[in-house]
Amino acid sequence: MGVGKMIQQALKIREMSQTELAARVSIPLSTLNGYILGKYEPDVEKMKEIAESLDVTLNYLLEIDAVNILSDDELFMVLTYRKFDEVKRKVALEHMRFLRAQGK
Repeated sequence: MGVGKMIQQALKIREMSQTELAARVSIPLSTLNGYILGKYEPDVEKMKEIAESLDVTLNYLLEIDAVNILSDDELFMVLTYRKFDEVKRKVALEHMRFLRAQGK
């Protein structure tokens, strides 16, 4: 995926705009856009700031911790779940537990 795709995925998960992240790490939006598009990569210090602002690890941004990399479907499920109220969350979890039990 690359650093840019990982930044983009973390932005979606956090429901944060590129503008907000750029402001948090004190870089122009065009620079952040360059990172996301893979035109260039942030230096280590800037990558640390980005990771901290997105509440992810450097390993996540560098794709070292593959467990935390979400497919598009997984990302959809996480974002949908976060928008549910408590009742819908309980129902969704019950369905997931049922489906997991069926797969055993």
